[in-house]
Amino acid sequence: MSSSELFYFRGVVAYDGTGFQGWQSQKNGQGIQDQILAALKQVSDSEFNRIVGSGRTDSGVHAHQQVFTLRMTRNIPPESLLKAINTKLSQAIRVIELAYCSKDFHPLKNVIKKEYNYFFSTSKTLDPCLSNYVLSYPFPVDLPSIIKAANIFEGEHDFALFSNTGSEVKDTIRSIQVSQIHQIEGRFLPFLPISNEIYQYQVIGKGFLKQMVRNMAGALLMVGRGKLSEDDLTRSVTENVPLPYKYCAPARGLHQMDVKYLD
Repeated sequence: MSSSELFYFRGVVAYDGTGFQGWQSQKNGQGIQDQILAALKQVSDSEFNRIVGSGRTDSGVHAHQQVFTLRMTRNIPPESLLKAINTKLSQAIRVIELAYCSKDFHPLKNVIKKEYNYFFSTSKTLDPCLSNYVLSYPFPVDLPSIIKAANIFEGEHDFALFSNTGSEVKDTIRSIQVSQIHQIEGRFLPFLPISNEIYQYQVIGKGFLKQMVRNMAGALLMVGRGKLSEDDLTRSVTENVPLPYKYCAPARGLHQMDVKYLD
């Protein structure tokens, strides 16, 4: 099949990861990639469909700007294709942008910056409407220590100790541009009360290892509870000394926020 018979699209999808097994295609069809392909098959008789994403997400992780490319043999106007696909998707998944792109654009290889946010609450009674999107962490936490410790991750480091098994990479060096914690001011959502004591852990870098952000968030929470010291974290990041206590924060609090490219 010649390249002239193929049409290339660049899209952005947002999804509530609850009940799905991340972005990557799964045998049971519960990956977001599977869901988009299944919807595409219902609205087009195109052959040789192929979808590539800007990265993987774990089961239960949410995304607001997951970039993907779509290759197909039918030339359907992007606006029409977007509307048609969304009619076949679960309400938990929406393609929010779709446009033609060059066949040379790669959503993973061309990335210059990704942003993830991890949300947690120290409230003793987190509103149940937030239970799938914010980690309920109703323990005494030293917030100034966490805020200070978050900066330890910034810079270029070997993050092998913050990656869980199953990562298919040889190089575990990653560069983190931003690692900061902020308190959410006001209401997290318009219909919720203000007093939910919600915090946002913002992480920006070019790429991440498997469950790396969740392990980073978990380590900071352990610092906040006194189970890890700032020195423990510093030596783990800069000298590859294993942490005496490891905690991988649950997937539900993690949100993929944005992906940036040179163009």
